[in-house]
Formats: sequence, C-alpha cells, structure tokens
Amino acid sequence: MPITQEVLESLDSHAYKVVQMIAHGGRKSGTLSDSNTFVGIDGKVYWVKARSQQGLVAELVAGRLAAALGVGPPT
Repeated sequence: MPITQEVLESLDSHAYKVVQMIAHGGRKSGTLSDSNTFVGIDGKVYWVKARSQQGLVAELVAGRLAAALGVGPPT
C-alpha cells in the first residue's frame, strides 16, 4: 500500500491528543528522568517525564515492554 500525504495526515490526526492535567498523582520517581504521575481531566493517571534519556521511541518501547512483563505501568 503506497503511503500518500492523505494517508499520513489521516494517521497523524489520531496520534496526538492534548489532555489537561488536574492534579498531581502522588508518585515521583527518583530516576534521571524525573518522572511524576498526574491525573488527567479524563480520569486516567499519566506518567510525565521531565527528561527522556534515549529518545521518545526508546521510551515508548521500553515502557510497553515493562508493562507487558508486569514490571511497569501501561504506557
């Protein structure tokens, strides 16, 4: 399937969603990433990192792997 500009724009339209945070979630990591949890207006808890050590793709892969192994929260 050829990737056209229209296909890319369609895929991108769902990839980025702004969620307002309404409260600190009460958890903070002691790691270099300086992660904190926040509660979003949608009621979900989000981990927010101040610094990404290896780039966003590596963070996403590592987060999903940790969640699949049961050693980390869902990403």
